[in-house]
Amino acid sequence: MEKSKAKQGENEHMPVNNPSTQIYQLQALASELKTGFTEAMQELTRIQHGEYALEEKVKSCRCSMEEKVTEMKNSLNYFKEELSNAMSMIQAITSKQEEMQQKIEQLQQEKRRESRKVKAKKAQKEEHGAQAGPASAPAPGSA
Repeated sequence: MEKSKAKQGENEHMPVNNPSTQIYQLQALASELKTGFTEAMQELTRIQHGEYALEEKVKSCRCSMEEKVTEMKNSLNYFKEELSNAMSMIQAITSKQEEMQQKIEQLQQEKRRESRKVKAKKAQKEEHGAQAGPASAPAPGSA
């Protein structure tokens, strides 16, 4: 029994690591943790900077798109205004053209009436001249 006690005692008192080795291991572990933590913080900082850069890029793109949309709206409004002006001019020209067409038709009607009147007078003169005879016709150059 003493032998088993002796073996147990040796195992219990036999240090797995001595204190200086344990301190060294703790220091190594702490250093490892510190390095890992530092690397994690650096990665987090890179991610944050990347996120900030992306946010800035998105803001820049948004501003650029908003400017382009505003420019397009302004161009569209200008185009609408120009189109409206052109339509007004076309309507005015169409109205004038219709007016002129009516006047032309009136003039043509008046011309036809005058032409009929002249023909009717000529026909009356010829009739009147034929009834009166050649003697009553005025001499050439006396009128």
